[in-house]
Amino acid sequence: MKNIFLAILLVVCVAAYGQKETIYTAKEVEQKLENQKIGLKQEAQEDKVVVQDKRLDDKIEAQDKRINEAQGHLSTFISIISIGSGLLLAATVLGGYLIFRFNKKTIRKVKKELKNLKTETSEEVKTIKENADSTVKSALLMVDTKIKEIESLLEKAKIYVDSIQHLESNAKNIVETIIENKDGSENKEIKAETKRTVEEINEKLPVNRYTFYDWFLNGYNASQKGLYEDAIFYFRKATESNNFKDENNENKAMTYNIWGNALAELAKIKNDEKLFEASLEKYKKATQIDENDGPTYNNWGNALLERAKLRKSIEDDLSIILEKFAKACSLNETVSLYNLACLYSLLNKKEDAFEWLERALKITPQAKENVQNDPDLDNLRQDPRFKELLNKYQC
Repeated sequence: MKNIFLAILLVVCVAAYGQKETIYTAKEVEQKLENQKIGLKQEAQEDKVVVQDKRLDDKIEAQDKRINEAQGHLSTFISIISIGSGLLLAATVLGGYLIFRFNKKTIRKVKKELKNLKTETSEEVKTIKENADSTVKSALLMVDTKIKEIESLLEKAKIYVDSIQHLESNAKNIVETIIENKDGSENKEIKAETKRTVEEINEKLPVNRYTFYDWFLNGYNASQKGLYEDAIFYFRKATESNNFKDENNENKAMTYNIWGNALAELAKIKNDEKLFEASLEKYKKATQIDENDGPTYNNWGNALLERAKLRKSIEDDLSIILEKFAKACSLNETVSLYNLACLYSLLNKKEDAFEWLERALKITPQAKENVQNDPDLDNLRQDPRFKELLNKYQC
């Protein structure tokens, strides 16, 4: 069975194979025809390619020709550039060489100039040094001279300062002496010393250096000379001086007292009631500072009496005049005794006048000096008692 099957299978396979060979041959024919067509087409295409290749070759040849021409132009351009570069290089080298030569020459010139400058500078430095040495020597000599001058000036200044200090000390002492003597107007030594000191003050001291004592002495000296307007100015300056406020009350009071005297004397000369009023204000100021200043009360009473004589009002002012003289007497101001005698003489009260006159002549030298020529005593001169008193007290 099996063998039969194999035989049948073999027959079928052979048939199939034979059929297969027949079909392949027909296809192959068709394939060959197709191949021929393709071959023809390929040949045609190859011919076309050949033509195209020829055309391409021609184009390539033309392009190569252009390239060759361009290369020729480029070569020419490069050659030109090369030549230009060479020339530029040569010019650069030449320029560098020329610059080098120029710089070298310049350097030599500069070195030479520097050398000359160094030489000149050395000479100048030497000259400057010599001049400087000379200048320094001159300056040192000048400084030495100036130092000597300054030393001399300092010595003179010291002498001047010492003299000023001595002068100021002396001025202070004189002022204190005047005040201790309650004016000192009758003391010839005080007058002379005051005059000399004032002259020295005015010669050596600038006005802006004046102290209270300097102004006071100028005022006092002017009063002694009868220069009452000047005295008034000086006493006002004395009270305005910086150190016036530091003075003791006695000095301040005496300043206003003597200032009042100058005003009163000027008032008598000018017959000026306003000046009398001004003097009374100064006496009042003095007694406000020192209420125990006897001379001021006496001068105050005397100024009141002189004002009353000017106004012809002695009797009207009698009480206040007596008040001031009485106060002065209570403070041992003996000059008031004489002034009371004058007051009563002017009132023609001879008994009272002779009483006070004798008391004054007993103890007051000033009364003896004034009694002979004082017009206030004219009402007593014809009375025998007047001559008796003069003989009694050797006037």
